[in-house]
Amino acid sequence: MRRSSPPPAERPATGRIRALFSFRAGHLHLFVLGLAVAALPLLVPKGPGNTAPVDALAIVYLLVAMVALPRTGRRLVRPAGPALLLFLAAGVIATLASEDVGLGILTLLIEIYLILLFFGVSNDLADDRRGLDRILVVWVLAALAWTCLPILVAVHVLPQELPVVGVQGSRPAGTSGNPNLLGSYLVTSFFVLLASPWPRARPLRLLAAGWLLWGIWLTGSNGGISGLLIGLAVLGIGALFRRGRTREQMQGLVGALLLLVVLLVVGSGALIEWQAGRPSPFRVFSDERQGSPLGSTLGRTDRGLEDRLEIWRQTWEAASPHVALGIGPGQFVSLNLLNPKGVARSSTHNDYLSVTIERGVLGLVAYLAFCLILVRWSGRLLVAGGSGRATHRALAGAVWANLIFGLAHETYHFRHMWMLFALVWVAAHQAEAAAEPADQEAAAPVPPSRREPTGAAT
Repeated sequence: MRRSSPPPAERPATGRIRALFSFRAGHLHLFVLGLAVAALPLLVPKGPGNTAPVDALAIVYLLVAMVALPRTGRRLVRPAGPALLLFLAAGVIATLASEDVGLGILTLLIEIYLILLFFGVSNDLADDRRGLDRILVVWVLAALAWTCLPILVAVHVLPQELPVVGVQGSRPAGTSGNPNLLGSYLVTSFFVLLASPWPRARPLRLLAAGWLLWGIWLTGSNGGISGLLIGLAVLGIGALFRRGRTREQMQGLVGALLLLVVLLVVGSGALIEWQAGRPSPFRVFSDERQGSPLGSTLGRTDRGLEDRLEIWRQTWEAASPHVALGIGPGQFVSLNLLNPKGVARSSTHNDYLSVTIERGVLGLVAYLAFCLILVRWSGRLLVAGGSGRATHRALAGAVWANLIFGLAHETYHFRHMWMLFALVWVAAHQAEAAAEPADQEAAAPVPPSRREPTGAAT
């Protein structure tokens, strides 16, 4: 007599509860991360140490991710860990040698929080392609919504007196409190849109891109517009090299981009020396465009550039004696520099100069090393095979746009920058992991049965 097979054992109640908890935890940390991404430009009202409402969501995400990460069973990764550790070490040394140790410690704590957020997102999404896609879509939806603020102000639907609008002169700042910060966020969001799988329909993508570009233009951020153009140029160069990428061509791509950055830096320094005591050549150019549609952007070129050159000159003259160790993180205000109206300056408007004077030579070396690592991750995306939406290679354009933007504004404390860095590493990691099976298959030896006989006729 045929014996019937025993019925499958039912999962114990405790196992069901554990599986349900694990499932919900996995979705919970992505949900909280999505909220933090959606709130990236929500920086008002400001709290102690320039904290903002978005930081509350980011900290909640970090706590949830710390609970969920051990359940994945994967090894913790620390992208660019040595460079960031050296960066923090330079900050500690400069803080100990500074006049205001308390302010330096507060600044370092904020930077540690941003680095932890960077590590958390990187580990969370490293092997989760769908999770990365969802976060990119959330970023795009949020950016399109936040762009309503500058546009509705421009078309006089929202009054400029609303605190949430944050208009500086004729330049809307939104909830970021700074037109240049909003410009950086929208430029980054433009490249995130190019990398996002949504919207799929080309007309909708064009409409979304036009909406974001309109918002960028209204901020009047010349640094943002310059970064946008550089980012698009980088994507174009990457497309050319993907058509025939030998090792020499890839090295040429990286060398050309690095040369571009060096030329911009050297050119800025030459302008500082050349402009002393001379009228700006940009003044005539700007005056000709006053009252035109270009008045809020190119029409400000002379004022913006002259002001930047003056800030950089004053900063270097005041801080150069302390460049060995630095004056301390966040202590630029201790230089007591004043603008022509007699108001104290609060920023160097240059990432690289800021790092140099606040953390010394060691801090600059560490920051430049981190920038080179970002360039390497971007290079992996630029040459990765596959469609742009599958590889998210447009994120490389966002990296280059913000590295260039850093020449005219301090950006390395922006929350959306560290979120971008994490997404770029995740995209590069996933692109590299997807390429490994194809490389292994191409390098696999041909089975003996498929080889031609030794004496086969040719």
